[in-house]
Amino acid sequence: MEYIIKIVGVYMIVIVGIIGFSVFSTLKEAFLEKKRLVKKKMYTKVIHEMVRHFKESDVATKEHIIFLKKELAQVDHLFIFEEVMSELKEKDENLFLSYCHGISSAFQDLAIYYRRKGSFQKAYFTHVLSLFPELIENDANDSIRYAMMHFIMDDSVYCRENAMLFFYQKDSAKLVVNSLKKISNRNLYYSPKLLADDLFKFTGNQSELIDLLLQEFDKFNANFQMAIITYIRFCNEDRREEIYQKLKTKKYHKEVQLSILRYFAKHKYHPIVPVLLEELKDKKESRFEYRLVAAFALGSYDNNKTREALIDSLSDRNYHVRKNVAISLSRMELTKENVEKIQKIQDPYARDMLKYVWQQAGKKKSEILEITVQKGVKQG
Repeated sequence: MEYIIKIVGVYMIVIVGIIGFSVFSTLKEAFLEKKRLVKKKMYTKVIHEMVRHFKESDVATKEHIIFLKKELAQVDHLFIFEEVMSELKEKDENLFLSYCHGISSAFQDLAIYYRRKGSFQKAYFTHVLSLFPELIENDANDSIRYAMMHFIMDDSVYCRENAMLFFYQKDSAKLVVNSLKKISNRNLYYSPKLLADDLFKFTGNQSELIDLLLQEFDKFNANFQMAIITYIRFCNEDRREEIYQKLKTKKYHKEVQLSILRYFAKHKYHPIVPVLLEELKDKKESRFEYRLVAAFALGSYDNNKTREALIDSLSDRNYHVRKNVAISLSRMELTKENVEKIQKIQDPYARDMLKYVWQQAGKKKSEILEITVQKGVKQG
């Protein structure tokens, strides 16, 4: 009985401890939230008073600059500042821009200050700058440029990403390219997909940016080169000849060459067809990725030569190559001779793949491997 009483006593102590911790956590959270709301109210009042001051002067008071540099040296205060600035921008963008211009000197000093802080602090500071790039003027002095360049070379991917988002909104193609070159030269990781997506956030002249990226192409590592080609692939810019010439050198990493082949799947350029056909016919196992991309890209070049080559590749040993071949053929207008050649294929895997892909493409069952001239197939 005494043993049971001890167990119940320990159990009750644990329960009381859990309840006490929960109460303490709730009270602490409530206290911190109240403190945050008080701080936010104070920031809102001070900032709106300064906004009214800007109706008479374009320059913030010395006291306000000192206040900002002192307050925003703490990351948790930056959270509140971001919230207040977002509300101001939504309410009146003109006043928001005036305020940013007036307090630019404070953020120039804060940029230098945060350069010496830890990765988390730098990452959040650059996040605020990426949201409000107007806080630092385009003609900032060399010390600010140096501080900003320091952020893009930080070990934290979040810090680099946020700093680059800031640069994309500064309308300077040269600044963006130089920043990316510094990251590349240090071999700091940057996801090619993320970089390609981010380049679309550049607010300056797109043609100028692409010109510089292609001029400096060889100074980037393979990850960056892949991202550059992917970015250009989705732009409405005709860079086919320049990119074709890069492929002809055969000096780039395999993934870069594959990115270039994908580019020509979207941007038709007939001089590339012999290259794609050559890749499709290369049956070396080590080259299957080239066959894979070539099989898909050739779907954009509908002529009898490409159709014949694709039909020959329906029996490729690689499942994914066969699938891309079937997809490309489904996009083409097959002739009577093409259909007859397909019907003569003895490889059951090739026929099954073609049936599967064409069914997915919405073709009628009667069209699959049983197409006749009377059903709309053009003559050879």
